[in-house]
Amino acid sequence: PTYRETFELAIARAVADLPVLCEYCLPLVQPGGLFLAQKMLDAPHRQEVLRARLAIEKMGGELEAVSVVDELPFTAAPDRERCLVAIRKSRATPERYPRRVGVPSKRPILSAGDHGWDGDGDGCE
Repeated sequence: PTYRETFELAIARAVADLPVLCEYCLPLVQPGGLFLAQKMLDAPHRQEVLRARLAIEKMGGELEAVSVVDELPFTAAPDRERCLVAIRKSRATPERYPRRVGVPSKRPILSAGDHGWDGDGDGCE
């Protein structure tokens, strides 16, 4: 709660699926701020952006851009293409998010028709 909606910018490297990153990072970003997530530029990660639509919306964000990045310093695989997913925080995140540690990974918020869909899409117990 101390840092909730405090930051203008949050950045995450490719540490988790985008729906999970959105739930952990977007609550920290103030409305009008930006969340940048680094992802690989391949077919599974393109699908990941589509799967994250509901999580982005529930966290108060809007997909702004997916931009190809030619070179990123200090990367383990410099020959693999990467992209930055830019999500603009358009409104406050509901108080129920983020859920307790571990729940977003076990029960991610996914768009309809994706694995993990639990009816209302929020994965809440």
